Amino acid sequence: MQKISSLIRYTERIKIKKEKIDSLKVRSRKAQANSVWLLYFCSFFLNYIQGLLYLTQLPIVWIKTIGIVVPLFDLLFVGGLLFYFREPVSAIGLKREQLAQSFCIGAIGGLILLLGVSFYEASHLQKVNPVLGSIGVHSLVLFIIGVVSEEVSFRGYIEPRVSAAFHSEGAGIVITGLMFVLSHYPVKWAVSGFSLWTLEGSYVVVLFLLHLFCSAVYRKTGCLYGAILLHLLYNVGSAVLIL
Repeated sequence: MQKISSLIRYTERIKIKKEKIDSLKVRSRKAQANSVWLLYFCSFFLNYIQGLLYLTQLPIVWIKTIGIVVPLFDLLFVGGLLFYFREPVSAIGLKREQLAQSFCIGAIGGLILLLGVSFYEASHLQKVNPVLGSIGVHSLVLFIIGVVSEEVSFRGYIEPRVSAAFHSEGAGIVITGLMFVLSHYPVKWAVSGFSLWTLEGSYVVVLFLLHLFCSAVYRKTGCLYGAILLHLLYNVGSAVLIL
């Protein structure tokens, strides 16, 4: 009888311990879900401030340089969240596994998206400049920092946690895509003189397609570097072609 009682008490302790662990996991998931919105709205606000700077008399080079603060803030914020939740950087896809496959798929995806959008612009809107433009070192640095920040924030950190919060990958993809599109709103809204409909329909579609392509690369390989390459190829290519 004594052995049976000891076994029962041991089983109950194990059960209580498991319940506590499960409770901590639930609270951690909720905290991570809340951290997504905190990260997003802080970034949204800083983007709005950046948009206001374009309305000042500051030289455009200064404004673009100040604009580096927003993506750097996002990167530092994500790093702080990973540290707080004791997660490695591999949790947001920054790892070597599947690196070659990720780069390969990202490069192919970036070229397909760029060619598709270029063809549409040329055939429907006649907006593609037949003469190639150029990108300075300063702009290229901004491109790289901005792309890395957006991929780390949206595809690496936000999307998996939104998917976990809604228990649906599809919901995570769509909601994060909408968040990604809207993150481009504050700067254009301020620059346009606070016009409500400042994002063109074609621009919204392209942004959402970019999100879907990057998300697909990351989900396929589990490595974020391919999505970063895809995004960078599209941004640089569209700037050179003046889309």
